[in-house]
Amino acid sequence: MVKRCVIVTGLSGAGKNTALEALEELDYFAINNLMPSLWPALVERCSRGGIERLAMVIDTRSQRFMHELDPAVAELRQRGIEPEWLFLEASDQAVIRRYGLTRRRHPLGERSTLEDIARERQLLADLRARANVVIDTSDLSERELAARLKSIYGPKDLAFTLEFLSFGYKFGVPLDADVVVDLRFLPNPYYQPEFQALPGTDPQVVAYVLERSGSYYREVAQFLWSTLALVVQEGRPGFLVALGCTGGRHRSVVFAQELAKEFGPAYRTAVRHRDLERGG
Repeated sequence: MVKRCVIVTGLSGAGKNTALEALEELDYFAINNLMPSLWPALVERCSRGGIERLAMVIDTRSQRFMHELDPAVAELRQRGIEPEWLFLEASDQAVIRRYGLTRRRHPLGERSTLEDIARERQLLADLRARANVVIDTSDLSERELAARLKSIYGPKDLAFTLEFLSFGYKFGVPLDADVVVDLRFLPNPYYQPEFQALPGTDPQVVAYVLERSGSYYREVAQFLWSTLALVVQEGRPGFLVALGCTGGRHRSVVFAQELAKEFGPAYRTAVRHRDLERGG
């Protein structure tokens, strides 16, 4: 019977076809843009055929059938199947560039490509809100996207452990780290009286650090997604990412925790705060 059902959606030009092909390579039965009212019948047929993994695409081409979505999902849940929602997005510039390269017309085809993209974002807002996983493909190659999907939707290698270690540079750099990320240039909560005594695990400190990290957190995450795809292919048993700030109590702790949350669905993760209790 069907044990895993992934519903792929997102912007036109964001890589849904690439995603579907990647899932097919992971032994998913993939079907593109089937109206939702037929999903339960498809699941029933796949179950009788011994198919365990199913992937389906739905996007703005199915606008006239969107009223069928909730009843279809409800019926899948009655059959014991909880759909996983994957939403692919990309910047306006990336989508326009891709359409320029392929010379294809945006499926809405109502106004300019930029206006069509804006309209499509509005139409897909509900589907994006349902997503368990959101991937920005603006700077991803097809190979990188496929690797990311393999790490999320493929069989997990339980022997591989991804560890995030926070540390303070004043106490020394971990010698066993595979990657060291320096966070000392980010604004330091230590110099804010209201945060000085609070650890990086405190929600107030987390909000402060993330709000002031700009795009750097996403750049670090993007680098790690690309790196780990290659690391796993190499067959290594584990990977240690060390994140350092001055004392190891605030910025590094926040980044370690947030990255562990992001990578947790794809890898077996561990978090360690080496210097959190040292103080000073």
